Amino acid sequence: MIDSTFLQWTLTAAFTVTGLYSLTRALSGGNRDSRLSHGAHLLMSASMVAMVQPWGTAIPTGVTVTVFAVAATWYLWLALTRPPTDGAAAPGTHRTDV
Repeated sequence: MIDSTFLQWTLTAAFTVTGLYSLTRALSGGNRDSRLSHGAHLLMSASMVAMVQPWGTAIPTGVTVTVFAVAATWYLWLALTRPPTDGAAAPGTHRTDV
C-alpha cells in the first residue's frame, strides 16, 4: 500500500487503463495464446490496483504472488515453446508492436 492518496489514485487509474485494454484485447478474438496472455495482463493489473489501495491489505499476499507466478510461468512457457521467427508478428499473435 502507498500512503500518498494522490499516488494511490494515479496508479489505480493507470492500472485500470491497462486492465481495460487487456480486457478488450482478450475479448476481441485472436488465438488462444493471445487471449490467455491478455487475460494474464488483466489479472496482473487487478493485482496491482489491489497493491496500491488500502483495501488490498485484506488480500493474502499468497494470492498476488500466485497470480504473478502463474503469469510468469505462462510467459516462460511461450518463450520456450514458440518457434523462432524473424521478428515479424504473425496474424492474430500477441505481439502488436511491429
